[in-house]
Amino acid sequence: MCALLSVTERATAGIVTPTSEEVARYKQLRVVGRQFNSELVKVVPKEAIDDIGAAIGMMHDGVLYFDSEDMSSVLMDCCLYDWVEDGKNLIQRYSETHTLPQDSDEAVLLTAMRQARYRLLMVAAPVGEAAIHCIDLLRQEEMVVMDFGLNQTVRAFGRITLATRIKPVGK
Repeated sequence: MCALLSVTERATAGIVTPTSEEVARYKQLRVVGRQFNSELVKVVPKEAIDDIGAAIGMMHDGVLYFDSEDMSSVLMDCCLYDWVEDGKNLIQRYSETHTLPQDSDEAVLLTAMRQARYRLLMVAAPVGEAAIHCIDLLRQEEMVVMDFGLNQTVRAFGRITLATRIKPVGK
């Protein structure tokens, strides 16, 4: 799963319910993030799609096969972060070649994307309406992560474990 997740800055103090302002900010960044991702996808070269598609087992006889709608998101996430050329991934290259207005939501998102870390999360419990309490099993770190969908999934099914990329978004 490669959802936009936002780590609250106060998570190191324990399980903290996000404030209404943090939830509103997260909602705003989700909307801008969808538009921004559409721009980022435009810089993904066909070579990256072919290479990553083959690497993750989606390419068969020169054709990409998707088992589900979510797989296109997985493919693009891997292309942006894991396709490296001359020591840089596409997020790093984009940040070097595109100037975004300072303090714009897009600049905030790009900064978070440059700081993204891949994590193996055990989701312990929903927190408020929009977050989840997690333990990163690789780093043995506890955190509160903003994600509406995972919040609802945990409410419906209980504890889950997933691998995802966390993008730390400040205020």
